[in-house]
Amino acid sequence: MFQKILKKIFRKKSFSNSLFNWKQLKLEDLKSYPDGLNHMRSNDLDGMLIKNVLSTSECNNIIENFNKIPIVDKIVMPEGLTFPPVFPQLVRGMKGDVNFKIEEGKFETYFDKCKKYNNNFKNDFKVDVLNKIEMIFKSISGGRSIKIPKGFKGLGEYPFSTVRKLLPQKGNISIHCGNYFQQEFPEFYSHLTEQVEVKDQLSYFILLEEPEKNGELTLFDIKWEDGQTKVHPSENSKIFQPDGNELNINKLGTMKIIPKKGDMIIFQGGALWHRVEQVMGKNSRYTLGGFMGFSKKDTHYYIWS
Repeated sequence: MFQKILKKIFRKKSFSNSLFNWKQLKLEDLKSYPDGLNHMRSNDLDGMLIKNVLSTSECNNIIENFNKIPIVDKIVMPEGLTFPPVFPQLVRGMKGDVNFKIEEGKFETYFDKCKKYNNNFKNDFKVDVLNKIEMIFKSISGGRSIKIPKGFKGLGEYPFSTVRKLLPQKGNISIHCGNYFQQEFPEFYSHLTEQVEVKDQLSYFILLEEPEKNGELTLFDIKWEDGQTKVHPSENSKIFQPDGNELNINKLGTMKIIPKKGDMIIFQGGALWHRVEQVMGKNSRYTLGGFMGFSKKDTHYYIWS
């Protein structure tokens, strides 16, 4: 009980009227959090909003070059578009198949393309985002190095990030947390878990373009418990607790995070239930982001998407 009281006091010092211990920082402030990523893993810190990680021109360069990519190379959904395709989307539809088996040969081309995406991002998008992200993560990694997971048989790589465009009047990301997806779709993570501690993964993204209205990140006053689920991945209001009771998350306390163009968010995306609200107005919402997890021996971090 005493520890809970102390935690509440500590949180109030960070954000007034806040449900979570969340820090808004400038790049130069990161030196005060040399082991910040580990603090998120241990629940001492829920998230960070880091101001002005990318300039307006850098954000615009990424958007411009993303829009030049042929539509056939992107994942197209009613909510918007993503590039490059992420591995779970490639194997979507295989869940429940008793003969499910990941065929390495089928995805060798995919992981090779992702490695080229990682290596060529600076030239293709005219911004050295990977270097900036690595510098930020290293500064709050507790001395751990940053790596990208290898593809099947050590060939190729996962993408270090995904660029996502959410369309006005259509785009949103329904209520979820990373641990939910890992529970519901273990086939998608069977290879990645050989390298990474994916449970309680961290999430990160940089806002490249602000929507005219809405599109904010909403955190809900509930954390993951094993056995929580939804009737369908697209369900946006209700989750089932491990005891089977239905919970309407819209009745819970919330905290809204509203970054500006060029700002970066890092948070407990694996354990915190959250959603991106529907984008309204004229502008699409563009982001670049992915996930982060500890290595099995806790010697470094992996980033992927």
